[in-house]
Amino acid sequence: MPNLQILALDINQLSGKIPDFANLLNLEELWLDNNQLSGGIPTSLGNQSSLRKLRLNNNPLFGALPAELANLSSLSTFTFDSTHLCEPQDASFQSWLAGLPTMSSSNLSCIGLAGGDQAGEELVLSWSHLGEGVDHYEVYRSTCFSCPPDDPNFIKLEPDVPPPGAGDTVIFTDTTAFDVPINNYSYIIVAVAHDASHVGIYPAFIGAFNFDMVAGGP
Repeated sequence: MPNLQILALDINQLSGKIPDFANLLNLEELWLDNNQLSGGIPTSLGNQSSLRKLRLNNNPLFGALPAELANLSSLSTFTFDSTHLCEPQDASFQSWLAGLPTMSSSNLSCIGLAGGDQAGEELVLSWSHLGEGVDHYEVYRSTCFSCPPDDPNFIKLEPDVPPPGAGDTVIFTDTTAFDVPINNYSYIIVAVAHDASHVGIYPAFIGAFNFDMVAGGP
């Protein structure tokens, strides 16, 4: 198996997460498209130095493309359309992505989050404002850490969050985060444009916070 060069597992109804292919040192083509693979992309894929083709499209994958993929200097084909995967917006990664001869994107952008704090018995989330096109933000919460952004486990919290009056940091306080029974929570932030469409990645997924909750604060 270490000499395997082409692994074509497309259209096989595969489910679960993408495994680690670290032992396939000579792998040149990896076809995983048109399956039911979920979760994110393992950072170890960035170590497949011989990889020329990587096809992940048409899977319910989600999260950010790992920065390690930019180490794939031999990659010429990369497809991740029809997924929930988002593109990091830093200049170096975007330059690498734009330089690929063949690339089909999800057209979803990852927006960096400023952070989150457990303050007393309230949970404060903060993230970077996307700019003038945003009318408001919506915050969704779930007890499922591994669920994709469009999973029904995510419940919308109130109220909607307006853009910041000054600066570029948006703040939301979850006043019920420590209500009994205390749960571990995953949050998703959604940006809504002035025309009511969503901004960012499907469904306007800006980013996620995961917290192990402890009564009384950190």
